[in-house]
Amino acid sequence: MKRTWLQALLAILLLLSMVSCGEYKPAIKPPEDGTSEEDTSTTLPEGDADPDPEETPFTVTLYAEGEVFVPTEPIYAQWTDGYSFHQAPFDETGKAQITGLDGDYRVTLSAIPEGYSYDANSYVSTNEKRDVSIELYPLVSYKKRGSDLYSNIIEIRKMGVYRTELKKEGQVVYFQFAPTKSGTYSIETWVDITQNEINPQLEIYNGSTAYKVYAYTLDDGAASAEYTKNVRFEVKIDQAQIGSVYAFGVKASVKDGEYPVYVDFALQLNGSFSMERTKYKMMLPMEIEKVRAADRNGLLQWSGTLVGPETKLGKYNVFEGDNYKLNPQTGLYHRYDADTNTYGAILYAYITQPCRFIDKAFSVVEYEGNKALTVSRGTECYKLFIEGYSALVSAGYDTSWQVGLSSGELTKYASCSGYQAVSNGDGVVPVTEEIKVFLQKYSVSQTLFRDGEGWVEENPDVDVDALEEDQWLFACAYYAEDTYSYTPAE
Repeated sequence: MKRTWLQALLAILLLLSMVSCGEYKPAIKPPEDGTSEEDTSTTLPEGDADPDPEETPFTVTLYAEGEVFVPTEPIYAQWTDGYSFHQAPFDETGKAQITGLDGDYRVTLSAIPEGYSYDANSYVSTNEKRDVSIELYPLVSYKKRGSDLYSNIIEIRKMGVYRTELKKEGQVVYFQFAPTKSGTYSIETWVDITQNEINPQLEIYNGSTAYKVYAYTLDDGAASAEYTKNVRFEVKIDQAQIGSVYAFGVKASVKDGEYPVYVDFALQLNGSFSMERTKYKMMLPMEIEKVRAADRNGLLQWSGTLVGPETKLGKYNVFEGDNYKLNPQTGLYHRYDADTNTYGAILYAYITQPCRFIDKAFSVVEYEGNKALTVSRGTECYKLFIEGYSALVSAGYDTSWQVGLSSGELTKYASCSGYQAVSNGDGVVPVTEEIKVFLQKYSVSQTLFRDGEGWVEENPDVDVDALEEDQWLFACAYYAEDTYSYTPAE
């Protein structure tokens, strides 16, 4: 059965089940009862009237290592303006939302997923910026206890976020790092100032690996509240100082005197956790032969009238993914009638011509210096996939650490022209499974759909709504004259 418009609308708006983090006692303490003093239920606006501003939801989405993070145990997003406190659970999409807020709020988490940390003091929601994305960072592990400045000191060998366990009052955990590149190094504690219960400090030492002398204690420099004052330590390293050793001790006082507590700190170089340029996976066009095979078999349309894939439901335009399906006979997406189990016209995607919702073709979208073809939070590059080898090399993507391919592997694709090579005179190519995946990821990375406020949903020429999994259809069309028909044998 096909989904109705009402089902689609409800699927977009309704909250799903609570999920999230692993178990451990964080430095950032959640409310003891795990509940909010406010009613966190979401009220849906009725009818077609514009919703009250206070009924427009504030949302929080979790990300980790380039992907949406879906918690596995209950965890809440928290909003506070210093006077009121609100909570909402994260659902199975890694998102929390709440209505009824009005003003400026700090956004934190009720608990931290096991193995991760986040900067609890960097996120703010306002009436103008209601949607917040919280980045979770994997903790760097270490083996030593850091109980002294020499044989048991913890040696930091990489940029990243570290967690310090303090089991009792007065305990100090010692770390040291030896810079290998010039630049500005920073150490900053990430204690939640909205809880205002833990006050971290850094003991700074001068000297070398073999001999260290206490210099001073640092107790400020970053986000602060009345009791909690985060610490930031910076040191500028030139070429002559590379190899020097910098030692410090982490300690903390606790307002209620209860231990253990955890103090997380971030070590960065020039404001980044990476000492190298970002590496990402180069996505390769692996299904072009399916397009060429369809062309040899005379299945492709080379001219005619391209029709948008949306369905008209009353005054609404809707992308319904159930109307399109991968055809086992061609390996391409077609229009599909579930009632008769029949495949019809081939579905196409715009590659070398702009679609209705973006003003640049995918084949030239990066010519203005952006990285629009790098999606999935910057981890997957589709430049070779769309433009081909020659465009990739001319743009400077010619070393293995940039594109995720060895020199031999990269050379192997020197003849690859990408999907632009098989586009027709209208600038479109048949949709393969990997093109569908790309279009979905591109739409997500560009937020073309955003709970009714995305560019496609509010487009001045034609606005279209879609379920999360159907937004890939934004760059698609089919030929009205295509008479292809195929019904699989049962």
